[in-house]
Amino acid sequence: MNGPIVQAVALTAFGNQYLRDGRPLDIWPGSKVFQFCKTVDFIDWVVRNEQRQELPFAADPQAWLQRLRGDDIRSLHLRHEPTPEPKFPDHKMAGMTGGGGRWLIEARGTGWADFWVARWEVGHRDDPERRIWDVTYGRIAKLGPSSGAEDLPMDRISASLAELLPEIALFADKHHLGSYAAQFRRAAAALAGPLPLAETYHSDLAECRLLPLPAQQLLAAAQFAWVFGGMGSWNDLGFDGDDQHRYDDLSEHLYMLLVAAICSATNATSPSASAKGVIVPPSAPSSPAARPLASKLPPLVGKPWWQRLLGR
Repeated sequence: MNGPIVQAVALTAFGNQYLRDGRPLDIWPGSKVFQFCKTVDFIDWVVRNEQRQELPFAADPQAWLQRLRGDDIRSLHLRHEPTPEPKFPDHKMAGMTGGGGRWLIEARGTGWADFWVARWEVGHRDDPERRIWDVTYGRIAKLGPSSGAEDLPMDRISASLAELLPEIALFADKHHLGSYAAQFRRAAAALAGPLPLAETYHSDLAECRLLPLPAQQLLAAAQFAWVFGGMGSWNDLGFDGDDQHRYDDLSEHLYMLLVAAICSATNATSPSASAKGVIVPPSAPSSPAARPLASKLPPLVGKPWWQRLLGR
């Protein structure tokens, strides 16, 4: 997983832990998910007099969660919104700025929800500790309806990955891409591992007390099998003839399964039994007071691509 995704995972998972027991986090700023970040702050994106304004909300992740708890937020949910009508498939563009679809954190209260999205900017290129990034999470909708989205069950995702990963590893072997084949096989092994996150780069995700073993296995597999980057990465390769079609099909299905795995595993930390992960269109706001801010959220329209994985 790339930095923005794994940071959203950590904020959601450890955020649910904090919302449940109120004990201060120990991941900021020491966790690997923040190691290249100079600042991580939170703002409200609001429109006043037809102009967008950024209003300070919280200076760091701990302060953000304290405010959410004070505002009666009950749970956090990680969301992925596929790119609507993309010129190129999301898996092809996942390593590009703004590519691969959009990741959001839904902060759910009782009968309403806020939505947060991250903005990463290089602000400290010469930082001696390589903390070059300024990250800002903006609340782009407030007091609106919850997404009503649905997750693919973790056991179904795991079974699909267990079938797909050996196939894509064999394809990599055929084309002398041994390093990628090894990644796919490590991902497959993680699906059955007793300590799946122990050998991953972001092993500190395992410290979240709310992550069950199946969720840890999926997050470990997603780290090992995430081969979607910029130029020269797996999704930038090309082949001849039918091999190109096979490569495109395997890559697209891998990307969709990994996105489903990340959402479902992360949302397993939510106390809500209805924690979901695939964006669907929101219903109309139930409260007139909620409508002005909720309407600022761009349409959360996503093709239910996980149904394709089940042959629906």
